[in-house]
Amino acid sequence: MKDMEVVRKFFKNFFRSITTDGYNVYKLFDRDRERITRYGYMAHVKHKFVDALHTDSSSARVVQFISKLYWVESDCRIHFLSESEHALERKHRPIPVLSEFCSFLNRYLMIRKILQLLFLSKRFVMRLTNGRLCVVT
Repeated sequence: MKDMEVVRKFFKNFFRSITTDGYNVYKLFDRDRERITRYGYMAHVKHKFVDALHTDSSSARVVQFISKLYWVESDCRIHFLSESEHALERKHRPIPVLSEFCSFLNRYLMIRKILQLLFLSKRFVMRLTNGRLCVVT
């Protein structure tokens, strides 16, 4: 619990949003949702579904969706887009993928429940924030 106290003190006056990994100490931000919104990494979500590929065939679709989202970033780098062009691409290209992904999740509620369990939260939202895809828990 000492680690949690260190993090609590460090972020004592922090307001806004924070991206964290699965380290248990960061769950303390879930207690203060009015001040802090915690985001998870899509890479961690993708990794969980890659691990599940041998037991759950639906996991392949989730990995494909996340890979499509990562492709937007790679494609922008490959074509040497300026920062403003890159930002514009981030605002528009992921939307159809996210819409299709949400439809998929709605059809496969079990996967949605798994995602909720991964983040130990009662709510799960995917959101574009500052042009980046995030998971809000």
